[in-house]
Amino acid sequence: MSGSPLNVTWIAAASFKAAALLLAQYRPKLLDVAGQSGPEGTALCVFPEFLSAAFACELYLKSLKKGLTGHNLRELFESLRDETKQDIVEKMIKTNERYGGGVFHAELAANAASFENWQSFYEDGTIAAFGIPFLTDFLNALQRFSVEHQAVREPAPDF
Repeated sequence: MSGSPLNVTWIAAASFKAAALLLAQYRPKLLDVAGQSGPEGTALCVFPEFLSAAFACELYLKSLKKGLTGHNLRELFESLRDETKQDIVEKMIKTNERYGGGVFHAELAANAASFENWQSFYEDGTIAAFGIPFLTDFLNALQRFSVEHQAVREPAPDF
């Protein structure tokens, strides 16, 4: 299983997550070294974290089905098997009960362009709506799904 596309893609997604966690952990030191405190310095450290989280979700969804392309999280999710989608939704509801009753699908649609929105915001300051709680909950649900289906041996800490 170590060379399977699922495992290789999970490793890539996990590395993005690990980079984001390290960035969050060392943010104060990075700001001191860069000599940038205040909102400008925080922006340098915060936005790459969420760009990476959005990309990690995208990569993992693509690993579940061969041939998926694009960045749209809703389209990637909807292309999966019904059983897989239901399992992921159940993990979202376990994370937070508010995702029940169609809220998950509404939030997924609202956050479908997360990677592109965060990338545009990071690169050129284009303002868009961001669902940070949904994105982190989705990343954690995908991680739990992967662990449960033995794509990785040990769970990593939640994002």
